[in-house]
Amino acid sequence: SGTMLDPKTKKRIKLPTSVPTIYKGRVKMKPNVDREVFEDFKEYMKFAYDGRGVPSATQDSLYRVNIGFQKTRFLRKSIYLQTQTVEEIIEKKPVSSLFIHRPKDSYDMKLSINLELPIVKKGILENCKKPINIRQKSRISYFKDHSDCRIDITDVQRKTNDSDSGGKMEITREIEVEMFAPDLLLGWEVLNEKSFLFNQFVRILLNTTSTINEELTFLSKNLKGQ
Repeated sequence: SGTMLDPKTKKRIKLPTSVPTIYKGRVKMKPNVDREVFEDFKEYMKFAYDGRGVPSATQDSLYRVNIGFQKTRFLRKSIYLQTQTVEEIIEKKPVSSLFIHRPKDSYDMKLSINLELPIVKKGILENCKKPINIRQKSRISYFKDHSDCRIDITDVQRKTNDSDSGGKMEITREIEVEMFAPDLLLGWEVLNEKSFLFNQFVRILLNTTSTINEELTFLSKNLKGQ
């Protein structure tokens, strides 16, 4: 969930529609939920899931790596903050994104498919300079019963090393729903065998994200009415 911003006005886009609509124009997604709404949603999820959230604290460092004559690769190293051990080093490749404007809700949605390729060669980052940016994430994850969705509620502190930004710290509050990749791939593999498994997985994902967005809207309107 977040806000779709017009690149020129930097304000939320407005479309001549009253229903959720896929937007294919130029847009920037701000993956941030207002602080008061975010905190209320945390409490809502804690109550709804009987406190069965799984907390985690990690630090992601993004590196720009040039290997020989190959094109530039962007590698992400994740560290568990509690133990300072490396969780993983991956190359994240965006595949495609779908922007969904929800005019009746307080927030829009972004549906993304990304590849996360594990890096076996652990010493690949030894000669790298400073990371492009560092993200510290304090997260609570909820695993939805009888489905393959994980709901992540994350406080993010992001610091860039670009000279233009002067190392500015950015704080965002992000709410994401992630579908487990093996299940999606399995659903796709049997798609040609008259199976609707893949469609079911996608429907679960969309229904979950829509329900969350509606709850965020409810919380937002309640706060404005106070």
